[in-house]
Amino acid sequence: MKDLAAEHGVALEDLVRTPLYGMLAPDAPFFAQFEWDMHHEDPVTTAEDLGRRLVIEPAPPLGLEAVASLAPGDSIEFNPPVPALELAALLGATAPVAHSVGIYLDRWEVELGDAVAILDGRATGETTGPLAAPSARLVATDRVRYLRR
Repeated sequence: MKDLAAEHGVALEDLVRTPLYGMLAPDAPFFAQFEWDMHHEDPVTTAEDLGRRLVIEPAPPLGLEAVASLAPGDSIEFNPPVPALELAALLGATAPVAHSVGIYLDRWEVELGDAVAILDGRATGETTGPLAAPSARLVATDRVRYLRR
């Protein structure tokens, strides 16, 4: 937790205003869960105790470097989401187009060769096609949250 607090520029003392039970308080400047055994440990009440705790969530960053090791049938969640155009270029896709899918058309997917990327939110490029199945060319503001092969 010490390193995570430092990344956010927050003093550990500022995060321990009340006893903590495995996660930071709801009004903390960022979200985090940490290792804490509810059956064998007292709540975390000091900056020193919080600083030595192992972060469980958020997960460590996972970016474009993870794509090379993605085997067929596997999937990854990018944390934080990665630029869609950079991922498309990495996978050799040219002029990628996202398609809305799902019963509510709320998920946007892009075929990138032998992989399928799921956008983080909706596609932000100009929408084309029928309302029942819109498509959009990827633009610089689009981000990918998941990739599966």
